[in-house]
Amino acid sequence: MDKHFDTDVIKSSIDIVDVVSKDEPLQKSGDTYRSGHESAGHSSKSGTCLDVCPAKQVYLCRNCGESGDIFSWVMHRDSCSFIDAAKWLCETYHLPLPNLSSQESARFEFEQKERVHIRISPQTDQSFKGLIPSAPIQGGCYVY
Repeated sequence: MDKHFDTDVIKSSIDIVDVVSKDEPLQKSGDTYRSGHESAGHSSKSGTCLDVCPAKQVYLCRNCGESGDIFSWVMHRDSCSFIDAAKWLCETYHLPLPNLSSQESARFEFEQKERVHIRISPQTDQSFKGLIPSAPIQGGCYVY
């Protein structure tokens, strides 16, 4: 890819369900997929604190609050930078690799963090409105 690669091209080429299912045993539940977010060491009474919404290409853990897109998932799972997550996704899904200098990479990383923070949070929140059951919250977690 050129130095101004478009993250939307990567996101539109890869299904979040496929990415998350490499780490989590997902089960279809209506329009979403659910899991216990076992890779994060969570345990919930229902065993389903992680929701993955393929229509919006986002995920949300109702236990720890982690949410985001395919990039966020890989970054959190591997404790890596956005660029490293993009490279892993491109290599794994046979897409052209981003080719950035270290200076361009640092600039892009900063810009992407700002963009993801602004864009993903409201998108994720809206995606899961109505999907999360009304349940009492205790200690920052839903009680089932």
